[in-house]
Amino acid sequence: MYEDFDKYLIKFYNKNVKTCLSQMIFNLVNLSLTMLKASSGW
Repeated sequence: MYEDFDKYLIKFYNKNVKTCLSQMIFNLVNLSLTMLKASSGW
């Protein structure tokens, strides 16, 4: 019972962390592109 729960928890945690990280990276890339466009006057 508890082992299964642990596995589920780890899977859930990993999925959320990956989603959160990719979201952050995506936001950073967007921000960088916006800054580049602003500084180069596109």
